[in-house]
Parts: sequence; C-alpha cells; structure tokens
Amino acid sequence: AGARLLHTLVPEWRFAPYVFLGTGALHVSPRSSLVTTEDRTDQYAQAGLGLRTWLTRNFMLRAESPQGASGG
Repeated sequence: AGARLLHTLVPEWRFAPYVFLGTGALHVSPRSSLVTTEDRTDQYAQAGLGLRTWLTRNFMLRAESPQGASGG
C-alpha cells in the first residue's frame, strides 16, 4: 500500500508536465518448500517527473520517469 502526491505544473497546456512524490510499504510472503523463508515488509519512496495529455474527454495518457529507493 502506498500514497502519492502529484502536482501538475501548468494544467492548461495540452502536454502538461507534473512532479510527484510517493511513499509506501510492500509486504512479501515467499512461498517456498525447499528452504526456510521469512516474511518481509519493506518501505519505499519515489519521486519523479511526468507528462500528461488528454486523449479524449474521458481518457488521459501519462508518461513518467520515477526514481525510487527502498529499505528493509
């Protein structure tokens, strides 16, 4: 589960640039029968830039370049 804040810099442009920040947690429960594994919960953070445009009145296309970091 995670959360992301997104801010569109110039929303009136046809191709509008945006920036975002996000954070969350990822829970992993490996299913292994040969070796003993343990459940893990890792936190992560993301930041990046993107570009969005409306294809139609109801559909938007977004392209983004996220950069992330995670820790255990």
